[in-house]
Amino acid sequence: MEYPGSRISKPVRKTIMVIFIALFFIISPAIIMYTSGYRYDFKRGLLRETGAINIDIEPKDAVVTLNGIKIKSTMPVRLNDRIPGKYNVLISSPGYFDWRKEIEVKNKQTVYIKEISILKKNQPDFLTDGSIRSLSISYDGSFLAYIKLTSDGEELRVRNLDNQSEEIMHTFVGDKKMAFVWAPTNNYIAISNAEAPYDTLIIMNAGKTDKKIDVMAITQYPIDKYMWNETAAPELYFGTKLRLMSILPETEQKFILGKTNWLDWQMENGQLWTIQKSASTSQIRLVKDTLGFKSDFIDENMFLPTEQNLKILACSDNQILLKKNGKPEMLLLTKDKKFIFSGEQFKISKFNNWWLFWTPWEIWTYSKGGEPSLLNRSGEGLKEVLPLDQYNTLALIWDDKTTALYPYYLVTHDLVGASIISAAANTNNRVFYFSAKIGDKEGLWKLSY
Repeated sequence: MEYPGSRISKPVRKTIMVIFIALFFIISPAIIMYTSGYRYDFKRGLLRETGAINIDIEPKDAVVTLNGIKIKSTMPVRLNDRIPGKYNVLISSPGYFDWRKEIEVKNKQTVYIKEISILKKNQPDFLTDGSIRSLSISYDGSFLAYIKLTSDGEELRVRNLDNQSEEIMHTFVGDKKMAFVWAPTNNYIAISNAEAPYDTLIIMNAGKTDKKIDVMAITQYPIDKYMWNETAAPELYFGTKLRLMSILPETEQKFILGKTNWLDWQMENGQLWTIQKSASTSQIRLVKDTLGFKSDFIDENMFLPTEQNLKILACSDNQILLKKNGKPEMLLLTKDKKFIFSGEQFKISKFNNWWLFWTPWEIWTYSKGGEPSLLNRSGEGLKEVLPLDQYNTLALIWDDKTTALYPYYLVTHDLVGASIISAAANTNNRVFYFSAKIGDKEGLWKLSY
């Protein structure tokens, strides 16, 4: 049949219809495969599944370079349809350290690079001279405390970081070493001699230095241990060989909490944990809420009688960290698990309740619900580990330098190329304070990062 005015014959129309049907059956699977993440690898002559790369870091104007090719200059960056394989990622921004990482893209998987704030590349500024140690920042980042060696002994100095003024809080004359501890929720500070038993214990408020509370005047006995409560109102716990007490610095009220007939004790938000020796079996017990509804935290058979030299380092949310005296070994206990690993020092980051443990050769980390894991091993002589920001970027202070580590990606670069004595990080303002000798200047430095 021929249609009036038609210039295409019936055989031609049939041919066109067959072509369109054929194209449909050819193109449709290709479209389906494309939307499912398959791409043709012309280099290898294969049809392959693809993956993706998702990058979202700070600063937001950072430039991403992939295998030497500039991709995009604003965040976030989403790179779909990546052929599986290894890629070299470079994230850069003027005035910042480059962030480099080789990643591997796999079939139907997305590689995420996120929750990172790359660090500024600055030179340190010199603040004051002298032999300085034990730097520490107050809970709100308002004050920096440190101990300065003088010709007569040691001074505890506090620098107001808002106006950069300094004040001498306390002085030790002679060879006796000083120590201090900030309260975790306010600007009170406890000052003592460096090692127990303590024959000096003074409480001061960094914002009101005209008032000192002499805790030794209360007890008349050397103090074996002291620590701050974690409540908003300042409260200091301290124990002698006879009793456990507390004091409220704002009102100077004192409380007797009980006799110290324990091997060690630790307070967690007003709840007392103790290590005790069982009267019936001579084995070691770990007792929770000793002054209240006391109960054994774990089965006492988890400890051996020879482990009576344990001390409590920290308690948090039904997790407790113990240390064997004189041994580079720590024990982390939950209600039903016991972990043993290498550790001489520890820190609990205020960000994400992340636990850090280290020796000069290893760093271990732990988060609730998991297990301690080895983060880094090195023979360079690790002295201290400091969290730098909310993304858990770490400053690793070695014998002869300090490096920054992005722990989730194991990316690192140098921060300070000198031997640091002591350091503290003001994470609120992203300033790294440290004591060191650089060139011919020895003293206190700051580095904005």
